[in-house]
Amino acid sequence: MKISREKLLNFFRLACLEGAYFGKSSSEISTNAASIGENIGIAFQIYDDILDYTSSSKILKKPVLEDLAQGVYTSPLLFALAKDPLAFAPFLDKKQNISLEEIKKVGNLVHKLDGVKDAIAFAKSYTEKALADIDKLPKNDVTSSIKKLTHSLLNRKF
Repeated sequence: MKISREKLLNFFRLACLEGAYFGKSSSEISTNAASIGENIGIAFQIYDDILDYTSSSKILKKPVLEDLAQGVYTSPLLFALAKDPLAFAPFLDKKQNISLEEIKKVGNLVHKLDGVKDAIAFAKSYTEKALADIDKLPKNDVTSSIKKLTHSLLNRKF
């Protein structure tokens, strides 16, 4: 799973770097573009993790809490777990043997302990870093589009 997450981060990084390269940008702008891509990629992944706790299978068109069922702990769970590890122990000790009912209980605990809220704040911090770096770019239509895309991450539903 870590490899998959790094691929997403690198995908956004590469996309931004290619834009700088084909735009014949300076090395300073290219470095800034790489940072923008990394921050957008991290924020995108965190929001994807958040949607796993806040959306439905029907909307996402994939099972929710699937990472948890596979023993993968994403940011909402990690934030909640840090607040009350003992509350999660009976469930998480089961790893992939956790039942669907227990997965739902973990999801409820994550919400109760503000794991989703904390993950949203964490994702917003990366989004804000990306936006600050975007503001350092020359003002044009491309920059405006990148900024609009970055803002849209905050309102994703799927």
